[in-house]
Amino acid sequence: MICPNCRYENDDCSKYCQRCGFQLHSDDNEPVYDNSNQNTNFDYDDNYSDDIVHYNETSTFTQPPKKNNTSIIIAIVAVGVAVVAVCVCLFFFIFNKDSNSSDEVLNSSTSVSDTTTGTTSTTEPTTTSTTVANRLTQNYVGLYKMQAINKINQDGYQWNIKYTYSVEEGYVVSQTPSYREPIADNETITLYVSKGEKPTSSYSSDDYILPDSAISYVTESDLEFLDRTDLNIALNEIYARHGRKFNDSTLQSYFDGKSWYSGYIEPEDFSDSVFNKYETKNIATIDSYMKKKGYR
Repeated sequence: MICPNCRYENDDCSKYCQRCGFQLHSDDNEPVYDNSNQNTNFDYDDNYSDDIVHYNETSTFTQPPKKNNTSIIIAIVAVGVAVVAVCVCLFFFIFNKDSNSSDEVLNSSTSVSDTTTGTTSTTEPTTTSTTVANRLTQNYVGLYKMQAINKINQDGYQWNIKYTYSVEEGYVVSQTPSYREPIADNETITLYVSKGEKPTSSYSSDDYILPDSAISYVTESDLEFLDRTDLNIALNEIYARHGRKFNDSTLQSYFDGKSWYSGYIEPEDFSDSVFNKYETKNIATIDSYMKKKGYR
């Protein structure tokens, strides 16, 4: 369709001229004609009226603006950059905070060390035990051995068993620490368990320093009240009980005065194989105790 205003040939379906923007169809979609500038025979004059506005051939009707996505993209990029910047700032903030905390701990440790080394020589040294009593000891005396052990395990302590002659075999007759004494978590409770009634000795206690050294084990507590002479006799009476003679005249004279002694084995002919398990262990215990006391 030819525009009646600028004579530009438009598509038939165009509502406005693509060059000058002139309305080619009315609102009811009917073509608009300019009868003043054309004859009824549609014989157009190339030299049309000068009052008609002429437009550059290259000019076109302004199209509706297209949506611009550039601003949206710029906004998204800006938000991403901001998020990265915030994360970086948080990282450095936390890192510097941890570093400052470590420095404070180090400075605190240094201060404590300086204070300790700066103590004047007039201050008496004190020893602080690392074992702190946290609770009171429970009572395990009177329980059967396994009952006491189970109860100690439930209370969270370590335990140790020692045996002694007392009441019926298998029962706890004493404990260390005692009932209601303070005890630390890492401390060990010692239970003294009865081995039954003490066997009757065939020897008179008046004749022996340690009358039961052949039938039970001797402990250091049994030796604490013996002097050097008594310890030496107690050791050698284990040998004398088996008829050994002694090169030491003092010992020989002492044992000769005992009714139970009958010396008939020369020292060089005596064999330790005659000792039972109690005697062998007790000889070692007494010898060790005498060395600790400086007697041997």
